[in-house]
Amino acid sequence: MSLLTPDRPIHPAINTTSPAGATTTTSTAGASASTRRIDRGSIDLTHSEKRFGTRRLTASVCLPARNEESTIGPLVRALRETLLRDRVADEVVVIDDRSSDFTANEAEMAGAVVHHSSSILPEFGPSLGKGDALWRSVAATTSDLILWCDADLESVDFNRLGELLEVLRTDPHAMLVKGYFDRLDEHGQRTTGGRVTELAARPLLALVAPQLGHIREPLSGMMAIRRSTAELLPFDADYGVDVGLLLDTNRLFGPRSIRQIGLGPLRHRNQPIESLAVQSGCVQRAILTRAGHHRSQLGGALHRPDRDSATLTTAQRPPLRSLLRKVN
Repeated sequence: MSLLTPDRPIHPAINTTSPAGATTTTSTAGASASTRRIDRGSIDLTHSEKRFGTRRLTASVCLPARNEESTIGPLVRALRETLLRDRVADEVVVIDDRSSDFTANEAEMAGAVVHHSSSILPEFGPSLGKGDALWRSVAATTSDLILWCDADLESVDFNRLGELLEVLRTDPHAMLVKGYFDRLDEHGQRTTGGRVTELAARPLLALVAPQLGHIREPLSGMMAIRRSTAELLPFDADYGVDVGLLLDTNRLFGPRSIRQIGLGPLRHRNQPIESLAVQSGCVQRAILTRAGHHRSQLGGALHRPDRDSATLTTAQRPPLRSLLRKVN
């Protein structure tokens, strides 16, 4: 399963926001990937404070992934043969998030820079989910722009994908660019957005942030962001991260700082409705906390009749800029 696709199950996470000890665990699969520790002292946040003038802004394509050995190799090669060849991006980075298969090996053989999530800011303990992996990918890279992609993509228009970065290069007022797909069902018919988007996210967003009603896919994990923006934002550790980044960018820079680019058709198979409940809870918690509800006031578990309870982590990673201040 993809670490970046919103409408997928999430593994229960530990309910904590405090940094843990520096002891880390690394998957035996993909052991050849980078195990270099990236701690607070090694993070370089000076890039976002420089005046670039007319210098071309550099870009990293980041693919947080868990157990994606079947798709990660071809995807990395395709990204290198298109975006890197055309100098739209400068590197492909895979954050292997506790995979039990050979995701890291496949990515490295395809030419990606590979980091284990546990080696990035290890004092915060193991990664707690999708959002945590995204947060650590910012710390692991130094490019001016970051493009996050789903690791299970089997087909995509790479020219359109590159447009997410080009918008940030050409429009100084754009801070975040969201990609969206024309969703097709099993019969090739156009459908609405995902069920978590249409039933959980969009109604709440209409109530608390109506100025974002034009965003086609607020939960899309296909997005590009300026490093200078990413460093200022907290990251929800789970599937609430996509809508959280959207709302926080809107709060700091306004709705005109957010752009969106169509990425073409995407065939989608519906998940059973019960498998989407945890994602919906994570998304709704992210929205409610930004509407004024304190995280500690919201429940941390999803209780359902005749089913085991599921954890709704309240963990949130702090803005990387705040870590730099603590180091200094």
